[in-house]
Amino acid sequence: MKKKNRAIKKTSEKKVSKSRNLVIVFTILVLAIAGYTYFYNYGFQLPAYPLNSPNLIGHYTFDGNVLDSSLSHNNGEIIGLLDCNSAGIIGQACKFSGDSSVALNNLNVNSTNRAKTSVAFLMYWDGTDGVMPLGWGNSATGERGFSNLYFSKGYFGISSYESGILGISSSNLKNKWVYVVAVFSNDIPSASNSAIYLNGIKQNLVQQIGINSGSVEYATVSNSLQIGSSATGMYKFSGMIDDFRVFNIELSQNDALELYKEL
Repeated sequence: MKKKNRAIKKTSEKKVSKSRNLVIVFTILVLAIAGYTYFYNYGFQLPAYPLNSPNLIGHYTFDGNVLDSSLSHNNGEIIGLLDCNSAGIIGQACKFSGDSSVALNNLNVNSTNRAKTSVAFLMYWDGTDGVMPLGWGNSATGERGFSNLYFSKGYFGISSYESGILGISSSNLKNKWVYVVAVFSNDIPSASNSAIYLNGIKQNLVQQIGINSGSVEYATVSNSLQIGSSATGMYKFSGMIDDFRVFNIELSQNDALELYKEL
């Protein structure tokens, strides 16, 4: 009788175990189908260049300060009087009133010929002409760069030593937040080696004003960057800048779009 009861018990346990395994298999199957359906419809997207990315060499949220939240921990230096408590798209932003800038030094950029460096940031330009949201180099330390982003005579784009602009019309950029991604090359700026993305969309760059330098020496990035002015502290920007990032690689259109989607 005991043997019979043990046999019945074992048979019952096997049935329970089998039922449990079927439930587990069914659950996994349902989750797999649900996951496939979600990623088929929405795609699998990871944040573009998270804070621990080795290619992100500077990230300045401008939330009341100019500290670097990337792995570089390369904090900025405020030049002049700067308000970094203005309302931005992401938390707070720095308000530039034509009398201040932020100096970034010792950036780990690639300074070899034709190497690429990218910046990404939110910009609110108030329409003031003849200003630069950023300029590579620092005349105070002897760091030469001369590549800039420049607003002049109705245009916005990449400029070098001769103040020519490879860019676009600035008519649609005034008094609004725009997400800017700019790619600089250690070479004479051209539409083939440089890029500007606005809100994730690649712009058609054209030589709008003058010429850009015929010498690579005057058309490069450097280990120093001025946010809100040129390398010499001139052409001071008027408006707001928020969530400023520096990358030591070329960002693609997909990168620019993903960064914009993260806002």
